[in-house]
Amino acid sequence: MKKLLLLSALLIFACSSDDSTSDDDNNNSSLLVSRMIEESLDQEDYSEYNFSYNGNKLNQIIINRYSSSEGAFAGVPERYKYEYYYTSDKISLIQEHEYSEATNSYYLTKYYELEYDSQGRFILNSSYDSNGTLYALNSVNWNSDGSCNVIVEAAQNTSDLEVESTAVYNFNNNGDISNSQVNYDIYDEDNCIPITRSLQYDNNNGAFKNTTSTEGFSKLIINLVVDYIPANNNALSWSQNSQCDDLNGVISWSYDYNEDGYPLTSIKRINNEPDTIITFEYLD
Repeated sequence: MKKLLLLSALLIFACSSDDSTSDDDNNNSSLLVSRMIEESLDQEDYSEYNFSYNGNKLNQIIINRYSSSEGAFAGVPERYKYEYYYTSDKISLIQEHEYSEATNSYYLTKYYELEYDSQGRFILNSSYDSNGTLYALNSVNWNSDGSCNVIVEAAQNTSDLEVESTAVYNFNNNGDISNSQVNYDIYDEDNCIPITRSLQYDNNNGAFKNTTSTEGFSKLIINLVVDYIPANNNALSWSQNSQCDDLNGVISWSYDYNEDGYPLTSIKRINNEPDTIITFEYLD
């Protein structure tokens, strides 16, 4: 299931409603997240995200990760940097950098070009390696009912792009994803697809709701490959169902909030088992 969660993270933020309105009453402050820490309860995995802004526009994220779990890179710290560039207040370019201990500096590994339609809705994410070779496309088509269809094409054994997955996303009145149906080609042979997902939310302020263009913020998560982080409200549960039991599961979150209804800490549970504690810090 872990592998599928990582794959889903690439899609789950591939589209976000730009016509969102909030019915909650927790709008009396405009906090911005300065740091987010995710630490597994067994203390084997640690991730730290440091955010910087220009006004409410996200400029940069520095990510520090460490895992003592078994594997080829166990015990080796990882450091990444994401830089964000805007056109008309929409994120149009994201550059991904990795840190080199040998040179004591970051080097470009990938970059992403984002495009929007005349209504300001996200319609395309083109992914390139550091040499400028296109290796993936996320295309979004908007429907009259506010839902969207997403097609992900990726290079397989050749430089030619092939359809890797298709999906339909629906949104609630606050602009967060309410449910989706995804078809992954890699699971077709096992007759696992379609895979359906549903989300439930609280009525409090999402940690990232004040970042310029909530819709634009959702795009940057495409490249973080983290578990679900909603923008407007906070997710309480995320469930996945298919014809294959090993792909099914439930993730849930519980929160402690500040006086303005923003999350301070969260406990993530996977299939009801406590797994990770998440801490949010905000700019003064």
